[in-house]
Amino acid sequence: MALRIKSTVKNTYSKILIYVAAPAFIACIFILMLFIVYTNNHKNLLKESYESKMEAFYNLQDRQLQDIAISLRTLSDDSRFIDTVNGTLTSSQDITHAQKILKQIQSNYPFVDEVSIVDRIGKQVYTPSDTYPMSRYFSDVYGYDDYNYNYWMQYKAPLSEKSIISPTYTVANDSQKIIVPIVFTRIGQVHLSNIIIVNVNLSMIISDFNSNKLSDGSLLRIVNKENNRIFDENGIAESLDKKLLDKINLDTISVFDYNIARKKYYMISYTPIRSVLGYSYIAAVPYSDIYSSSFKLLAVTLLFCVPLFILLLLIIKFSSTKIYSPFKSIATTLDIDTDGNIVNNIRNSITAMLDSNQKMSSQINNTLPIMEEQYLIRVLNSSEHYYSSEYISSAIHFDYDYFCSVIIKFNQTESFYQKYNHLQAQMLECSLAEIIHTSFAAQFKTYIIPSDSSTLYILLNLKGEQYIDNIHKILNDFKAILSADEEDVKITTSVGSIYSGLAGLKKSHTEALNNISGTTWLNRISLKKADDPEEAQTVKFTSNDEAVIYNHLLVGNTDDALTAIDTIILDNTNKNLSKDGLIHIYIQILNIIFKVMRIKNIEYDTEHVGDLNLLNDIISHSPLEIHKIIVSLFDILKKSNNNKKIDIDNILKYIQQHYKEDIYLDYIAEHFDTSSSYLSRLIKKETSQTFIEYINSLRIEEAKKLLKNTEKSITEIYESIGFTNRSTFIRVFKTIVGSTPSDYRKMVK
Repeated sequence: MALRIKSTVKNTYSKILIYVAAPAFIACIFILMLFIVYTNNHKNLLKESYESKMEAFYNLQDRQLQDIAISLRTLSDDSRFIDTVNGTLTSSQDITHAQKILKQIQSNYPFVDEVSIVDRIGKQVYTPSDTYPMSRYFSDVYGYDDYNYNYWMQYKAPLSEKSIISPTYTVANDSQKIIVPIVFTRIGQVHLSNIIIVNVNLSMIISDFNSNKLSDGSLLRIVNKENNRIFDENGIAESLDKKLLDKINLDTISVFDYNIARKKYYMISYTPIRSVLGYSYIAAVPYSDIYSSSFKLLAVTLLFCVPLFILLLLIIKFSSTKIYSPFKSIATTLDIDTDGNIVNNIRNSITAMLDSNQKMSSQINNTLPIMEEQYLIRVLNSSEHYYSSEYISSAIHFDYDYFCSVIIKFNQTESFYQKYNHLQAQMLECSLAEIIHTSFAAQFKTYIIPSDSSTLYILLNLKGEQYIDNIHKILNDFKAILSADEEDVKITTSVGSIYSGLAGLKKSHTEALNNISGTTWLNRISLKKADDPEEAQTVKFTSNDEAVIYNHLLVGNTDDALTAIDTIILDNTNKNLSKDGLIHIYIQILNIIFKVMRIKNIEYDTEHVGDLNLLNDIISHSPLEIHKIIVSLFDILKKSNNNKKIDIDNILKYIQQHYKEDIYLDYIAEHFDTSSSYLSRLIKKETSQTFIEYINSLRIEEAKKLLKNTEKSITEIYESIGFTNRSTFIRVFKTIVGSTPSDYRKMVK
């Protein structure tokens, strides 16, 4: 015996050592997941950091360029400077005065390479230091690669204060630079006969931009949105794919992967919505830099995990005997042969014990802790908006994701209480509950919610939605068992649909409650003939009648449904049906109406009293009054059906024909005989835009056509397309298009 136990200990120890491979594998998976998570987090941090840096850099550069424009505007009252620019100077002192101003502008802004006044009438160029003939200045002194003497002579001034010319190379002071000429043709409200050129040194701006690098391998670029040229500190850089450039120009922030010179980069772009230069900024971070940071973290993690792993092996080695001791004690107690796999033997023995007692197995598997049970009862009895799906999603743990609620009511007749005393009645009710519980528990995870003795609330936890037929079969079999005792016990059953999640359980339970509402009265109503109170009376209301009414209401044929109801009532009254008999029929009709209203999401219980109380209130009236209530419910259904038959295509067509007018949502809703809230939801569903957004999109599209194809002023355009305010038009235009109407006109021209 001792040798067998020792051998078993060795075998168990060997198997436990083998099981170490599982934790090791899990550790590798964990490290890999840690690497992926850290890499993604590092990329997000890079995105946020570069976004912040690029936005700060853009704000600084843009503010300085705006300051230049403001500085020039202040010169609108300087007549000597204006005369020099317009070529109407009276003395050489005017030129000297203008040159001092140009020198001051150049010294105040380091990125300004040169400021010059181009007198195209006198064919002179005034710089901060000298005066040159135009032909010599643009060929020898400050020559642009793309803009020669003839370009500036033929340059047409736009209507705006300034225009940004595309970057070009220039040779000045024996060094090649990338220059962005900013041409001013107006100072304040003073229009100039000639032009002022502020040459911005883009090379210097890019050099400043490069100081924002977060790693040595990162590349920082600037993109001209007009011609999609990309610049770095060395000049024109390698271009990107046109689709990516279009995405960069449209989105304020974009992130994507891209290969540059066969090297993978993580690209982050920032495009200001509004800027003087109108450029985009790109940061390209090589993945090698990202991975090197991740590998450092992995190295630290491994240094921490390896000692723990070694410690785990030591614990397993020295504790194997102690681990085995409880198994040995249990095996001795159960009288299991220790020669073999003790763990498996114990498991098989316990399983056999449980299988021998189905009731015990069911109770072990399907019992909720008392705290969770009480919580679940509160959830099912609460209002839906208090216990939202987010609130209850993690409160209770179940094995499966799907739920179904079943309600069974036991209605005992007078003969039942004549046959059995109180104690026997209770025992019989418990037996019936146990039978139905066992029937469900044999196939599903089944939970019984405590309730009064005549009602059984059953919650089923299911693997999927395909078991609804099995549930109905169990109930039908149970009804068949009790069919011989119908004179003593009548049962009413209700099954909610199968839904996922605890919110779905709440929904299924609510359906089951609603479906069973009012059925208690049906079992208690006594249907007698007026001339013979002892003879049972038959009510003619078949399942086919129910289906006809239900189908008519479901498709919106309320008139046909009302005709069918009138026919049923007439057939029964011709048979001298009693008042109770009519109420019996009306209850079934009202249940059908309530069911259709719930399906169509139509509000009928405004005070939220529940179907049970609604029916109780309605059947307290006379049959004639009940019929009037049914007609009023049909009016609600008809109005809802009319609302839902609105042709959204006609509405959109109407808006497209009248968007230039001063139209409102309420007016259109009244025109199409519907509510404004319903119309708003309909437009949003069809166009993915709100009513205001849709109107504005139509107006701005028309404005773009007018800006491109006509010479109408901004005022004429916004008034002709339905806007009543200039600032509102400009704000909406810029939000949708990305530029002001004036800038858009210049771009398309």
